[in-house]
Amino acid sequence: MNPIDLNEYVWGGFFVATYAADGWWKSPLVPERIISLSRHIGRVLPVTWGWEPDKNRVELRRFGIREYQYQDFHQWAVTCDADLFGYYDLDETQEMIRRFIPKDWAVLLLAAGLHRELVDEFLTYKPYPDEHPNYIVWSSPDHDERQRQFLAGHVVNDRDPLPEGGVTLGYEILSYEMGLEHSWLSSGLLEVMLEQFNIRPNSYGLIDSYAEAKQVYEWIAEDKMQGTRAEPEPYYPWLIVQYPVNRGS
Repeated sequence: MNPIDLNEYVWGGFFVATYAADGWWKSPLVPERIISLSRHIGRVLPVTWGWEPDKNRVELRRFGIREYQYQDFHQWAVTCDADLFGYYDLDETQEMIRRFIPKDWAVLLLAAGLHRELVDEFLTYKPYPDEHPNYIVWSSPDHDERQRQFLAGHVVNDRDPLPEGGVTLGYEILSYEMGLEHSWLSSGLLEVMLEQFNIRPNSYGLIDSYAEAKQVYEWIAEDKMQGTRAEPEPYYPWLIVQYPVNRGS
C-alpha cells in the first residue's frame, strides 16, 4: 500500500478481533483467512449485548474468555466506554485484553477510520422513503430516533484523527446500522467489482487504495438503499489499522 496520512481519517473506534477463516463469503478471489469488522463475517468481540452468559458464551469462548470470567467481563462491558461493537478508549481496551484474554490467544487490535470528506454524510441519518420496499419492515419513528441517537453519540463526531503507531491494512466497505454490519464481501460483489473496476482484495481480504474503495462505495450508493446491489443500508469505506497488543510481561 502507498503511505497513508492518518490525519486525513477520523477515528471510528477500536475493535478486538481474530481472523475469519470460514463462511459463505469464501471465494477463490480472497485469501484463506481474512480480516473483517462486519459482525456477519468477522470474528469481533462485541461489547454491550446484555452479556447473558447462556446467550453469549460462544462469542466469549472464541476469544478464550473462560466461564468463571463471564460475570466479571459482563461488569466490565456494561461500564466501559463503547458502543454496540466498538471500544472508544485504547488504554481500557488494552487492559481488557490483558485481564480476560489468555496471552497465547491470537487476537488483533484494530481501529476503523473514515475519510474526513465522508464524515458529514455518515453522520446524516438516511431514513427510507415511504415508497421504499423495506420501509414497512425497517422504519418506524422509534427506529428512526434510535438511529439518530446512535449517530449523534458516535465517536466520529469528535473528528479525531486515527492514533499514531498503527499499521494500515486496507479498506473495508461496511454498512452502518447502529454499528458496523454488512461487508461488501457478503453481498457477492467480488466478481462484479473485478469485472467493473478490476478491484481485487489484498492478502487481508481488504482493498488496498482509497480510490478503489471509493469506487465500490459509490457503486453501492447509486442503488439508493434499494437492496439490489448490497444490503439496504448506507455503506462507507473504512480504513482498517492494526495496533500492537500490549499484554505486559
